[in-house]
Amino acid sequence: MAEWVDFKVLRESLDFMAVAKHYKVELTIKGDQATGLCPLPTHEGNKESPSFSANCTKGIWQCFKCKAKGNVLDFACRMEGLNTDSRADVRKTALLLQSRFNVKSGERKEAPPKEKELPVEPTKLINAPLDFTLKSLDPNHPYFEENSLTSKTIEHFGLGHCGRGLLKDRIAIPLHDLDGHLVGYAGQAIDELDVSPENPKYIFPGERTHKGTVYEFQKELLLYNAHQVKNSADLIVAQSFLDVWWLWQEGIHNAVALLGSGLSDKQATIIKTIVPYNGIVRILTDGDKGGEKTAHEIFEKISHWRLVRWISIPQDNRLSDFTGKELPELLVL
Repeated sequence: MAEWVDFKVLRESLDFMAVAKHYKVELTIKGDQATGLCPLPTHEGNKESPSFSANCTKGIWQCFKCKAKGNVLDFACRMEGLNTDSRADVRKTALLLQSRFNVKSGERKEAPPKEKELPVEPTKLINAPLDFTLKSLDPNHPYFEENSLTSKTIEHFGLGHCGRGLLKDRIAIPLHDLDGHLVGYAGQAIDELDVSPENPKYIFPGERTHKGTVYEFQKELLLYNAHQVKNSADLIVAQSFLDVWWLWQEGIHNAVALLGSGLSDKQATIIKTIVPYNGIVRILTDGDKGGEKTAHEIFEKISHWRLVRWISIPQDNRLSDFTGKELPELLVL
């Protein structure tokens, strides 16, 4: 292994005058400064004028005639007739000085092994408020008239037919968290006859990454319209968005809807937050097997904490089939 040289230690350890004396250089010393004729083999011009000056404390020097300058190691390198611009020549000179003046460079310090960099996990935000709203939604699409929804209802819920993007040819439905922040849009198929595994009735926001942050939407953390229904002693938990719209249009504003076929623990907590201890939760679902299953799941998670009643819509009927006095009669226990 090549001999180790600590150049910093070597420069700080060498006495400039001792090095100069080794090369038989005679200089006049006044304080920290030494002056004399330029001793460099490469010096050109008149050598009879004292143009060489060195600071003995700092170990630096220069010649005002040949313009050469440097530290004590550069001085020794030039006196040896070597090139200060050559790393090999500078190292050779350093080894000579280290030996001649018995300078100990100490043990070589190996650089510590680099720690293996672990992959940085991206920041993940769930149901973060959106910094945009969908533009150019059509509130006059035939879907709304076919379902007997008024312009007032459409405006209140911010509904519209979407003509482009992920929700193209679907009804765009704004979704809010409990504090009222817009956190996403659902897309509802217009014609249920076109619904299939490849074309589901509802689609929800997918995961996206923007500027190193992952944005994720989790529908099980939300209840539709819950931000509009707070501290309700009588809460209706409906099965679909359309049910909530129809109830609101008929003057019943205390309804929320699930964003799927089941009730999550977080959704159950939201219901308990909205409904006081002595309040009542009315489950309003279709009378088919799917509606019955949903009702049982809600009942199991809520009935220990709140009074719960199940109201089923008769089969072959939709909630919008009930108007005027029929709707309140349906909701009466």
